[in-house]
Amino acid sequence: MAGRYRWEELVLEASARGGYFSVQEALRAGLTYQALDHHLRRGAIFRVSRGIYRIPFLLARPYESLTCAWLCFDDQAVVSHQSALALHGLAEMPPVHHLTTPYARWRRRRLPRDVSLYFASVSWLEMTIASGLPVTGVLRTLVDCHRSRMDPDQLDAICTAAVKSGLVDAERLAAERSAPHALRPELTFAPPERYRRRRGRRR
Repeated sequence: MAGRYRWEELVLEASARGGYFSVQEALRAGLTYQALDHHLRRGAIFRVSRGIYRIPFLLARPYESLTCAWLCFDDQAVVSHQSALALHGLAEMPPVHHLTTPYARWRRRRLPRDVSLYFASVSWLEMTIASGLPVTGVLRTLVDCHRSRMDPDQLDAICTAAVKSGLVDAERLAAERSAPHALRPELTFAPPERYRRRRGRRR
């Protein structure tokens, strides 16, 4: 019964993300590697990439590629910047996935393909959940895009739309964008373009 309960718990958690989960999530839910192999052999799950699995009978959801990129960081990252704008319905989803993680938790590793990583702390008060993923709130997202030197005209249009939609207060947004911390450039890490092209050919 315990094993069944743990499996159902994992299914419930993965259902919010279109059935995707990481091996770390499965282990935290109490499943063992032997249990994962059992579900893999009977077709209850299939392997998407290293450490990432999907439960096929769950309904697929948008932004599967972004979900897989986020899962690679084992709950240590939050969707941010232009990717967060898309989840908030303020822009189209960019081809590169934008994630933020605290630098102290960063383990230098090869980034997933098409990921731009930002180093910063994000408090729970600055986060929300969208499409089953943790994402920076609208105000934090707009300030982050300002810090990352996003095209000013494009960002101004997005800010205007966010204010008109009631997603953010105009005075508070103006104050945050002019605050000293919003004027400092961000520390980012992204794979070199040559690495991305090489990875693209292999796939």
